[in-house]
Amino acid sequence: KKALVPATSFAGGDGRSADTAYQIATAEQLMYMRDFVNSGNGQNDDRKYFVLTDDIDLGGQEWTPIGWAIGKDKDGNKNNNYEFSGTFDGAGYVIKNFKITEVPTISSDVATMIRDGETKYMANVGLFGAVQGGTIKNLGVEDVSITVDNKTKESAINRVGALVGRLTGTVTNCYAKNITCRKLDNCAGTNMSGFIGVLRGKSTITDCYVNGF
Repeated sequence: KKALVPATSFAGGDGRSADTAYQIATAEQLMYMRDFVNSGNGQNDDRKYFVLTDDIDLGGQEWTPIGWAIGKDKDGNKNNNYEFSGTFDGAGYVIKNFKITEVPTISSDVATMIRDGETKYMANVGLFGAVQGGTIKNLGVEDVSITVDNKTKESAINRVGALVGRLTGTVTNCYAKNITCRKLDNCAGTNMSGFIGVLRGKSTITDCYVNGF
């Protein structure tokens, strides 16, 4: 099957309000949105609005999550964060048929966080990797397969969910269906769920469910 290639723009909208949200109608535009967020150091999606206008089938291909959080890079620089902090409205549509079997990378520093001089490796995995102050609503995710294999510290994944790996925000009226999450023996410390891996802060989840995990 031919690999999907990110689009070069959204289907419409300017992202400034719910009424003028960036419109996403295809898998390629969803990939464009992901790259838009993941390249912005937490700025491009801050207070921006996104909306689906159709169901999206990712064709069983490998998925790199939307939003990262790495705390500090290997040189100790702060604010190297790629979290999703906007509003994503699924509008009742579904994103389906993707897998995560590899630790995705955005740059050589992505999986590295330094605290008190000690280097730790982390990754947040799901359709959304890390959400910070953001909102996801009215969305279904279906037919998702995630396999965690922490072969080395450099490839560690420790927060896994089909919808969100690490949530500090709000999820409303969402569901996950037909989810397979598997971790190998070297992943004893991995937090894994068919829906959201880890909740932090004053996160809220309302009117959501998981079926077939």
